[in-house]
Formats: sequence, structure tokens, C-alpha cells
Amino acid sequence: MITEKPPKTKSKKAERLEKQSQEYLKEIELAKFHEERGKIKCECYQCEAQKEIQAEVKAKVKKEVRQAEKEFDDF
Repeated sequence: MITEKPPKTKSKKAERLEKQSQEYLKEIELAKFHEERGKIKCECYQCEAQKEIQAEVKAKVKKEVRQAEKEFDDF
């Protein structure tokens, strides 16, 4: 009599590795997309987030420069 073993369930490590590989594949797909299309006027979520961050940083830098210039002029 041959008994079949029940299928093994995925361990937490295997699930984590699978999730990481899926994320890695998404990053590769996005990189290929940008390589083929170019990042000019790209509207993907990653590029949009990057544009927002850059705008915030530029605004902050300009504000700090104006404050420094004002302090320098008062000096």
C-alpha cells in the first residue's frame, strides 16, 4: 500500500522570498519600461512621487536661501 504525503505548506521564509522576488520583478519591469520609453513626461506612480519630492525639496531650498540672504542683508 502506497501512501501519499500531503502537500507541504509554504514556510514563512518561502513566502517572504516569493514576495521579494515579485517586487524585484516589478522593479525590473518598470526599469525596462523606462529604458524603452524614456522617462520624459512619464506618469507612472514612481516618477510622479519623485517629481513631488523634488518640488518640495526645491521649494524648501529656495525658502532657506531667501532667509539666508535676508539675514545676510541685515548683517
